[in-house]
Amino acid sequence: MEQLIPIVNKLQDVFGAIGQSPIDLPQIVTIGSQSSGKSSVLENVVGKGFLPRGTGIVTRRPLVLQLYNTSNHSIPTSPNAISSSLRSSPTDTNRAATNPAADSDSSDENNNENSNDVNTPPPKPASSRKSTEIASPPVLPGDEWGEFLHLPGEKFYSFDEIRDEIVRETDRSTGRNKGISNKSINLKIYSPRVLNLTLVDLPGITKPLSGHRQYKANQGFASAHWRSTIAKFTSILSVGDQPADIEDQIREMCLHYISNPNAIILAVTAGNTDLANSDALKMARSVDPEGNRTIGVLTKLDLMDPGTDASDMLNNRIIPLRRGYVGVINRGQRDISQRKSIKEGLRKEMEFFKSHPAYRSLQHRCGTTTLAKMLNSILMHHIRDCLPEIKNRITGMMADIQQELDALGTPTGDISRATLGGSLLGLLSKFAASFGNAVDGKGSSADGVEMNELYGGARISYIFNEIFGRSLMMIDPFDGLTDEDIRTAICNANGPRPSLFVPEISFDLLVRRQISRLEQPGLQCIDLVYDELQRMSSQCEPTELQRFPDLRDRMCDTVSNLLRRCVSPTQMMISNLIKVELAYINTSHPDFIGGSRAVAQLMERMSREEGVESSPNPPTAPNKSGDSDGPSTPQADHSEGDFADGHHRGGGGERDEKGGLMSFIFGGKKENRRRSR
Repeated sequence: MEQLIPIVNKLQDVFGAIGQSPIDLPQIVTIGSQSSGKSSVLENVVGKGFLPRGTGIVTRRPLVLQLYNTSNHSIPTSPNAISSSLRSSPTDTNRAATNPAADSDSSDENNNENSNDVNTPPPKPASSRKSTEIASPPVLPGDEWGEFLHLPGEKFYSFDEIRDEIVRETDRSTGRNKGISNKSINLKIYSPRVLNLTLVDLPGITKPLSGHRQYKANQGFASAHWRSTIAKFTSILSVGDQPADIEDQIREMCLHYISNPNAIILAVTAGNTDLANSDALKMARSVDPEGNRTIGVLTKLDLMDPGTDASDMLNNRIIPLRRGYVGVINRGQRDISQRKSIKEGLRKEMEFFKSHPAYRSLQHRCGTTTLAKMLNSILMHHIRDCLPEIKNRITGMMADIQQELDALGTPTGDISRATLGGSLLGLLSKFAASFGNAVDGKGSSADGVEMNELYGGARISYIFNEIFGRSLMMIDPFDGLTDEDIRTAICNANGPRPSLFVPEISFDLLVRRQISRLEQPGLQCIDLVYDELQRMSSQCEPTELQRFPDLRDRMCDTVSNLLRRCVSPTQMMISNLIKVELAYINTSHPDFIGGSRAVAQLMERMSREEGVESSPNPPTAPNKSGDSDGPSTPQADHSEGDFADGHHRGGGGERDEKGGLMSFIFGGKKENRRRSR
């Protein structure tokens, strides 16, 4: 199980190199307010002073600190080591040891999670577990060093140089004027004195002014004077080129890291302050309301007022946390100024807790050594619990990447000049087959196409039947054709002779003008189909073409030029079809009604309409002799007279002439069908 933490660290390095983390990896995230001793806690765990110090916001970028114990463990450095480790299940890892004592220790750790119980002291580790003991043989020169992810292969044996490199790398990304950045700095520290751990150090939490401003606004003091005062304070607190909302940015950064469901939250709070006002605990409670993955760290216990102690907090009685609290004592500013070593500070810490009457019985909850052991144990068990999910995620990602890799085809190094032609023909054949399947509706959904979006042949069918068909139906045969136009056409066709019958030449002239209006919708349909074919050609490209950008560009240009060359002949064909219809007006078509039939049907309809208007009562039944009143003859005569003199009757006659004669000429078939029914 000791190898689980280095494996997760390698995954963190890989994700840090690609600039994103697709998997929520287990890690310990350290949060705390400024001057709470957060950085000193991390230095005590490492045993070296390597973090920048100063006034204001010193930690301005997340620091991912990976600790490797080099006493008796080899660290996997190759991807094969990681893959082989992930192939084994957590159960296999736990059962790797055949020593009964080791199995007993493992069962003790897993039974009711005694190692995490706040009321039961954890059992002392076996002597064979040297990795869980901070005490180790004297460290020889060169046994401790640090490595940065942004400086691969370079080792820093001086921790002062590590501190300087952290400052330089921070300034490279944020500048020298106290700006902050979300880009992390990955630091590995190898030492026989440390435990295998992964810690994330974040900027210290500050109290935003927006809370004070909101409080004043609620109290009714949101005056102009107060707003100007807030602006002055904001400008004073924003150092250098820091933004005015730097407090909110720090909080968002902290929330981003602790929102990881696989992260253990290390909430650092000064013991000489009210625990209910702890910014770290408040922020941790916002993402972990039950306190299941939060560990409380109480600092500055030696600075509490005389007669007071933190025993109630260490006993988990004030704000309960599932994993409890640990008390530590850091070096003070005087100790740092006097350059007292961390080793001496740890010795004084141990003496303080052993001699203090309130903490003498809480040794299992006090000291940096206890904190390091607890973090190591918790992180290992947490990784063990999360390992199945991580393994499944990585396996799925590897399968997806392998599928994409296989889709790229044979490596170019394995393709000989003799087979280049065959490979090229294969790519072109795949494109042609994919394009044909898209038109026929046989292919799968193309890249970038939504499930609720028509594509390929279905889209072309929609253009033909819906867009083009609807545009034709919207054309009114009488649009732009007035009675005056009809009279003028008839007069022009007759010349100097008076008109006895309607000449066919006038009809041909009017019909040709209306038929020519069908050309524009056809040309628009060509443009829509052309655009859809261009879209299909770009979405039907084989995946293998991504390896050959020049070939892809050449093929796209060739297909685009081919489609473009087909546009002009298609437009010419549409124009020729319209010209064919204009060249010969087929009056023998079944839908066409001749002039005599149109006049007869119009007169009959007008007779019925006038008969209904003149006689509101129904007609009388015929007499027994079979003679009728004969209203049809005078009605018909009256109809003929009215139709002949229709242009003398004013607006009504003109409306009947246009609405009757022309509608029967252009739509007589529908009228015949209606009458036949």
